[in-house]
Amino acid sequence: MSYFYDSKLSLPIFKFIYKQAKKHPEKTKKIWKFLSKNPFHHEVAKLTVVSNIFSPKSDMAKYFEHLFSLDINLFLDMVSEMENHSVLDHLQKISVPTLIIAGESDVFTPIHLSNQMANLIPKSELTIIPRGSHAAIVEHPNLINLRIEKFLRDNFKDLKNK
Repeated sequence: MSYFYDSKLSLPIFKFIYKQAKKHPEKTKKIWKFLSKNPFHHEVAKLTVVSNIFSPKSDMAKYFEHLFSLDINLFLDMVSEMENHSVLDHLQKISVPTLIIAGESDVFTPIHLSNQMANLIPKSELTIIPRGSHAAIVEHPNLINLRIEKFLRDNFKDLKNK
């Protein structure tokens, strides 16, 4: 969470929310359920996290359906553990071609982290989705699918023949 919006406030705010959720797990579940049933979550997401232009409500519906299907307490545990985990020391050991896809406007995984990964993984290619957010896969599925197809064609030609 320390990278969210690249703000020094992100981690303290998350830790406060996490602590409250741990203290009151049933109340947290009720709040999560309330949020899932209210239509404003899409508008809030457009203001804070996803593209205002490329994230129509119909396309984001499955994204939110999945998000709200998660057990919120487990989800918060996973986010908390992400803060304690890093693979930076292992990226240089990756020896297979690797495609990194990043949203230009991703506030959860800022572009400088994707650049860092690309610089550390020897056979990597970085594709930046213009104006893509953390939900770029939902916002730009055709562009991403075409890029993945090209990457596979260029790097795994022998798979075609099997």
